[in-house]
Amino acid sequence: MSNQVNPVGTVAEQEGQPVAPAAPAPPAPLSSQVGRYRVERLLSKGGFGRVFLARDEQLHRRHRRRLASLALIAVRLLLLVQC
Repeated sequence: MSNQVNPVGTVAEQEGQPVAPAAPAPPAPLSSQVGRYRVERLLSKGGFGRVFLARDEQLHRRHRRRLASLALIAVRLLLLVQC
């Protein structure tokens, strides 16, 4: 093995120690404004989509808003086309 230092390697890697895997990258942030709603945070997610806490900027109230997943939208479109 060569004695050259890897400029992108960590100290642990250079010393031959195992390195814990990196945490997965966070998803890309959503636009914080959707129509008249300002998205505050993600409340839950599942197979049908995601539910966000959003503030209605016109009525000055908080609401839960569901965003359907692309898979669910595709299935619904296929069902409409078949009818």
